[in-house]
This record gives sequence, structure tokens and C-alpha cells, in this order.
Amino acid sequence: MILALLACVPPDGWTTGPGVGEGPALELSEPPGCASPSSREQAAWDRVVLGEVPPLDEADLEGAGMVVADLDGDGTNDLLLPGPGGGLWLGRPEQAPEEVRGALDGLDLSHAVGASTADVDGDGDLDVLVTRWDRPVVLLANDGGGRFVDVTARAGLVTPALRYTTSAWGDLDGDGDLDLFLGTYGTRPGDEWRFDDPGLPASDDPAVLLENLGDGTFVDISGRLPEDVHASYTFQAGWYDVRGDGFPELFVWNDFGTAHPSLVLDNEGGELSFTPGVSGIDRGFEDMGVGVADLDHDGVPDFATTSYRKLGLLVSAGDRWVESAASRSLAPTFEQVYGWGAAFADLELDGDDDLVVGYGFWSAYPTDDDPRWQRDAVYLQRTDGSFGDAATELDAYEPYVTRGVVLADIDDDGYPDLAKRFLDAEPVVHLSRCGEGSWLRVGLRQPGANPFAVGARVTAVGGQARWIEAGSSSQFVGGPPEAHLGLGGAGTVDIEVRWPDGEISLVREVPTRRRVLIRR
Repeated sequence: MILALLACVPPDGWTTGPGVGEGPALELSEPPGCASPSSREQAAWDRVVLGEVPPLDEADLEGAGMVVADLDGDGTNDLLLPGPGGGLWLGRPEQAPEEVRGALDGLDLSHAVGASTADVDGDGDLDVLVTRWDRPVVLLANDGGGRFVDVTARAGLVTPALRYTTSAWGDLDGDGDLDLFLGTYGTRPGDEWRFDDPGLPASDDPAVLLENLGDGTFVDISGRLPEDVHASYTFQAGWYDVRGDGFPELFVWNDFGTAHPSLVLDNEGGELSFTPGVSGIDRGFEDMGVGVADLDHDGVPDFATTSYRKLGLLVSAGDRWVESAASRSLAPTFEQVYGWGAAFADLELDGDDDLVVGYGFWSAYPTDDDPRWQRDAVYLQRTDGSFGDAATELDAYEPYVTRGVVLADIDDDGYPDLAKRFLDAEPVVHLSRCGEGSWLRVGLRQPGANPFAVGARVTAVGGQARWIEAGSSSQFVGGPPEAHLGLGGAGTVDIEVRWPDGEISLVREVPTRRRVLIRR
């Protein structure tokens, strides 16, 4: 719970960017402390199973959805599973929390693929968007207590029945509300096509772009997307303002990248365009899940992308991104074939970014070298910037078909926890044991139709950066709209916030090991 409000007099050293006015207010929680820091030496995580969730069997791209966010407004992250047999788990899973299946009663969430959270109606709570396979998407409005109503039709989100894979929220046109991109996969190419054939035909499911009119309703503006986007077999997409001008670029991550490569759409005042061969992201790669971090501390997002029998690591270099997986020793083993969800976090709170990747069989493309159970990876970053897979030592993988992964602090002890969704088993949460590391969980609030400041960048000055996201990373899942920063042993840190419109605030000497809420 947030306890201390410093709203009347900004702390010493507070500075703001142009146009911010008197500056934001800072709210600090009490530090939670750690009852047994030494227990982390015996085991990094404790494994908790969310019981009585039926397996999803051989669903192609269906059923892997999961949301981790504070859905009932009590300050603690909850878990929502939108697919068959799903429900809402309020509170900490290790304390046998209340399970609220009734929260989804009467809602048609059949063939659910994934979900994302955003405050669509600007009322201060998180709503849920569910993507579905060959079915329209569903928008669920939150009543503030974790109960949901289907408002899809009322919001003008009546979409055609397409094979939706991803939903990503961002302020396309800089008007202060959140617009929505929906990525689609289309019909799987026939067996006569190789995955790397440059002549592979275009997808038969066009992408969807919806403009928020500012009153909780949307209008379809998909015609403003370049044809390259509509032709793509999209797995993941995200909005990131790489110029700092308040107009986020749209990143579209695609399968079959030889014929239909991933794209970065430039955003000039709300108009999207694409220039081939410029970004370095539009290469012959089969991109699937996406982890996002600022590995080189230059303020520009870097991306880890999962694929078939390989991993990508795109690190910013000037005005483009450069493939760096080999130089960072980042590669799957022979038993890790299909990589799905991916997420960065500082698992050890030592100030660098680690990466978790979920691996699993894909029934649509069965081959002799694609084992049903594939070992998930926990790639810890070493001091030289390379990565090593420590999943075995950490006991952080299961013999199941993994799809969705989320890294977030679920038990409120400051250390990132790992939630996983499987096709053939009940979901699992690895609750990280606490230690003596320093951290901050930073949430933002601002007036207007984007109260959680989705699209903002939060930086520990001289260290890690995180983006406030709504469906823009990992795969099939939605995480909380907050920035979790690992800070080594620091007692205080300066925090820079670049708000969604590009304005900047700097908060100096913020005490660590606590939750922080910065109100604009």
C-alpha cells in the first residue's frame, strides 16, 4: 500500500522539463524488508501451482493468454487467465488467494489467444482486451474491483473474425488517449512452402488499427497501415517512441521474415510509414516473442526475439539496430526448438538485465526434431555483457509446453517473480525469494485519457530503463503498467521520466527498496 504522499512541496533537487508546470508529486511506500535474505542462497524461487485449470491440449495458438496486473485496485498484482477454464486470482498465489471465476461468467472468451491491459475508458482502473483465434476480439471493462463487462460493441471494437495474435496500445496521434493495433497471423502456408522461401504468399488476414476518439469509442483506420503490415504473419507488436517527440513508432514482429520481414513504422505526427532496409529489424528472421530492455543504456529500446531454433538480439547502434546475439553468447540449445514468450528483468537486482524465454512444441509444424517438452531458459547476464542459461541451476523450468511468460513482482517483496502459462498443464508462478538487493517499482499517473502513462520511459539515471507498456512485449500476455528497476546496493537513485508526450521530469535521490508512484 502507498503510504507517504509528498504532494504539497516537491523535494529538494526536483526539476522538470518544459511544459510540466510545478512538477509531479511523489508517493513512497514503506520498504517491505526481507525476513530471511539468506534463504535465497539455498533457492532463488519457490514454485506455486495455480490449481484446477484444465490443460489446453493441442490448441494451435489458442489459450496461452495471461494477465498479471492490479485488477482490483488494492495495490497488489493479480493474475487473470482469459482462456478455457480460466478465472481471476486476487492477491498472492502463495497465500491461497480468493479465486474469482465469477469475474468472467457469461463472457464469450472461447478461442482466446492472449490478452493485454490498459485503462481504455480513463476511469483509473485497468480494462482487458482479449484477442481470439478466428473470432472477433473482446474488450472487457473493469468496474474497479476486478469484475468485468463486455463493452466491445459499445466501444466500436466490432472487429472481423481473424486469427488475432497480439494487441498493443499506444498514443499513435499524440492526442493523449490510447489507440490500438491488432496483429494477425492468417492461414498457415501449405506444406509446399518453406518457411524461408522469399516467394511465400502474403497473409490472408489483414492487420487492424483502431483510433481512440477520446470518449471510449474507436474507429477503424486500418487503411492507414502500409500494405507490408497487412501482408505479414504477425506474432507480436509494440509502440515505442524512439525519437522522444511524443509520437511512438510501431514495431511489428513477423514470422516468415525472408518474405515478410519485421517492420518499424516511422510516426510523423500520427502518420505511419515504412522504408525497407533502414532499421536493421527488417531482416530474414522468424520473429515470435519479444523481450524489451535498454542493454546499452542509450535510452533506445533493444529487443530479444524468439524464433525457430535461434534467438535474436537487436541492440541499437545510432539510427538502426544490429544483430548481437552471437557476440552476447545468446543461443538456444538443441532441445530448445520453438521460443515463445520472452521477458527482460533484473532477476538478481545487480543492475543488469536478464532474460527469460519460454520454449515449447508447436502442433502446427510437427517435425522429428521438435520434442514435445522443451526446457525453458533463464539467461543471466554476466559482467562482460554475455548471457548464460541458468534454468537448470535455478530449477526454473518444467516439462510442459510453455507459451506465455510474465516477469513481475507478484508477492510485493521487490524481487521479480516468473509466471508461466502452459498448453498442457496448470499455470505456475515461481515466486522469487527476497534478498538484500536494491530495487524500485515505479508507477506513473497523469491527468487525461491515459492515466497510467502508457508509452512513458522510466530510467534510473546511469542505469536501467523500462517502458510503461500495454501489450507491447513478451507474447500472448499482459504485464503491469510499471517499471521494475534493479539497482545493485544503491540506497538512493535519481529517476528520469520521459512522459508519453515527450516532456521530461527528473526526481533526485529517491530512496530505494520500495514502490514509488510519480503523479504528474
